[in-house]
Amino acid sequence: MPGKKWALLVGIDEYLEGNTSRLDTKHRPIAYEPLRGCVSDVLLVQRHLVDHMGVSESHIKKLVTRAWNDETPAGSPEPADEIPTYFNITAAINWILEATEAGDLVYIHYSGHGAQATTVFPTLKGDAGLDEALVPTDINTETGKYVRDIELSLYLKKMVDKGLIVTVVLDCCHSASATRGAGRVGLRGIPQTYKSSTEDFPTRAYMEEVHAHGIGTAEIFKESRVKDTWLLQPQGYTLLAACRPREQAREYELCGVYQGALTYWLLDTLRMTPQAAASTKTLYRRVFNRVQSLFSDQTPVIGGTTDRAFFGTDVLPAVHTITVRRAGLDGGPPLRENDELELAAGALHSVRKGSRYAIFSSVTDTESRGEEIGSQIAIVTVTEVAAVTSKARLAEVNDAEKIKPDCRAVLLCVPTHDQILVAVSSTYHTRMLENMTASRAVDMPWVRLVSDEDPRLPTLRVDINSSSCFEIQEGDGAVWPNIVPPLPPLSVEANGSVDKLIYRLKHLALFNMFKKLENLDGTSAMRGSLLFEVLGKSKDGSLNSSQTNLAPLEDCGGTLVARHNDTLFLRFKNISKKEMTINFAVFNLQPLFGIEQIYPVGGEFETLDRDEERVIPLIMTYPSAELDCMSVMDTFKVLVSPQPITVSELHLPDLDKAEANRRRGSQQEIHQLHSLLQKFTSPHRNGRVPSPVHSEWGTEEISIRTMR
Repeated sequence: MPGKKWALLVGIDEYLEGNTSRLDTKHRPIAYEPLRGCVSDVLLVQRHLVDHMGVSESHIKKLVTRAWNDETPAGSPEPADEIPTYFNITAAINWILEATEAGDLVYIHYSGHGAQATTVFPTLKGDAGLDEALVPTDINTETGKYVRDIELSLYLKKMVDKGLIVTVVLDCCHSASATRGAGRVGLRGIPQTYKSSTEDFPTRAYMEEVHAHGIGTAEIFKESRVKDTWLLQPQGYTLLAACRPREQAREYELCGVYQGALTYWLLDTLRMTPQAAASTKTLYRRVFNRVQSLFSDQTPVIGGTTDRAFFGTDVLPAVHTITVRRAGLDGGPPLRENDELELAAGALHSVRKGSRYAIFSSVTDTESRGEEIGSQIAIVTVTEVAAVTSKARLAEVNDAEKIKPDCRAVLLCVPTHDQILVAVSSTYHTRMLENMTASRAVDMPWVRLVSDEDPRLPTLRVDINSSSCFEIQEGDGAVWPNIVPPLPPLSVEANGSVDKLIYRLKHLALFNMFKKLENLDGTSAMRGSLLFEVLGKSKDGSLNSSQTNLAPLEDCGGTLVARHNDTLFLRFKNISKKEMTINFAVFNLQPLFGIEQIYPVGGEFETLDRDEERVIPLIMTYPSAELDCMSVMDTFKVLVSPQPITVSELHLPDLDKAEANRRRGSQQEIHQLHSLLQKFTSPHRNGRVPSPVHSEWGTEEISIRTMR
């Protein structure tokens, strides 16, 4: 039986006047300007929760100020427990903690100012650290104070530990980088950093509670350089935030009503299929595209458990496709042949000029109903490729009225020179081609089978070994390791062997393409912009990354060597030569040919300003699968771009697990392979001169050998 649903909704349009003046780090008073769309955010969210998501009014705690256009005289009596003061916000969270039971669902929505303050948690963040915070309406009064990130993290950790399924939406700035806007577009944030006073610091008992719940355990060592990012590394809950650090969260007027951009497009997306479920990640992609199309310097952020239905319990399979970003003008005439649209993927995703894509209806519609791909509404040809976007011209139009942003694009074909060649013995070449054609599930446009008599250098080869079994080799004839075992050999004469071989080939082709992904442009602004290194390993096995607890890794012939269960520390630093913010995501190319995003967990990317750095811990493990080798190799690959990166679907299970799931009838890995094969190709072919777009992305990687 599904759990009950609960909600805490906080909307703050006005900030109370008080006798307490808060000062910034330059000793200037901080002004908390009124907002216009926060109360309307909460009222509209409340209506949707009640009307469409099954939340009882009695399970909703709503804390709001007067709306900005409320003409009620200031100081009119209001219920004291319904005002979004610090006390009431924390009391409402505690009410949820006490009233709920394991399995219940909790939704928390905050619309208001966000701010930064010098940290009151120096043992967690260092003396120079900053706290991100929500700003209650009574911040200028004697009883007012910020709801800081660590405090909110502790509350959320308690909810997760209780077994609650938690969704958090924060429609505010977290960086204090924005000032209040005038006119029809406003900004939610405070431009100054509050100088925390001694009264703001937590008690020893509170810090003991923080540590007891595992908040900041990677940072309790005074000299440790490991710094968790609570916004991007939520553990056990789902987070959707309005913007990245240093960006602006906007509210704007639409049809006479002010709303936060994040809240408006979240509700608009939910209303598309009010009775159906869609994953948080799917919703996020539409919200991301819509907000970015209006405000290019506001990038919504996602993190945590994102494959679960939004404010639900079902884990939904991801739909791995490219999204249409722009399609004509809003309210304009339907698109026709030769008109252009924009795709939300580019060179970083290995979209290629000349590729053709079929356009289908909205990702949200299809995923939420659990349907297979629907009717094709158009075909486009890619004409121009940028770093993370591309333009395509309509070649065929079947249903012009349905072509709009959020439609999905599925790859049909790529130029011949971008295909992956697999050389097969001429004896089995025809038979394998027939098997590929007969099975649409494994028919993918990136892979091309050729006879071993073809003069071109292939990426992969298939040969027959002395045991009359198929043997997969690299292009130069070297046998691929870690395939047999742990996978069973494929006898040439056994039924189904060719089909299984094709599946393995395409999995390996995908893995190989992503491994070789590289920007070869020597003039790229991204070349050398990110310092990626291994600081060392922990001497005592803890997450203490202080210099005294670091030991160097063994260097064996230029390869770093670790032992099973060693704790390493990876360092990432923006060392770009000019003032440039970069975004990055880290992937592990695993020994058994799986691809896993390891940072940020659940999010799309992490952001670094110039000279800013991150240090993350990493525990090395030897695979549990039965292998006939004493060591394995992991490759950690970083994708970096000055623009937001949306590549979190780059997940591929280890080959042995993928094949086992396929035997049980699961098609999820097939869809993942399809998606990735659409987006990546080997960059080492044909020696073409790179276009200027290549300066907008790059890669870095480190390989580490792990001994048993």
